[in-house]
Amino acid sequence: MRIGSILAVLAVLAGSGVPSMAGIGPVPVRVAMAAGTVCFQLDQPREVDFLQVSRCIDAGRTGAARWAGKNREPLWILAYDLHTPVKSRTYLTLKQIAYGQAFTAFTRVQGPLPLRPNVEYLVEINMGNRFARQTFTLLDDHTLISPGPGQPAGSD
Repeated sequence: MRIGSILAVLAVLAGSGVPSMAGIGPVPVRVAMAAGTVCFQLDQPREVDFLQVSRCIDAGRTGAARWAGKNREPLWILAYDLHTPVKSRTYLTLKQIAYGQAFTAFTRVQGPLPLRPNVEYLVEINMGNRFARQTFTLLDDHTLISPGPGQPAGSD
């Protein structure tokens, strides 16, 4: 499809009462320690439909290859089985999620495996048309290194 065709479709949708695309895009997520547990804090309560925490296998890779599918190992996944009808899913409205926290609403759960010190991790949270991604490293003394939301690693 050509760019002109896509723009024409968007123009028609804009006047049709279909929700705008203004609600699409990134959402900040802060990674913090709370009572000795790694927590993921969103800017406001949001309906979460997917969460994954992965570890970086080869930290020597850079750019897009650093977090490519084969260079990460999922440690914890909360999701819905794609065969579950959307209308029967119970989306949880969450603002803070503790690593390993149990939720019965998700129909697909993997892990959690323990987080190891001095390893780089990536948290990904999907919220409908919105998403959050943030890297973090848990140190030996159980403190975290994580850039602020929207900042590249190493900017703190």
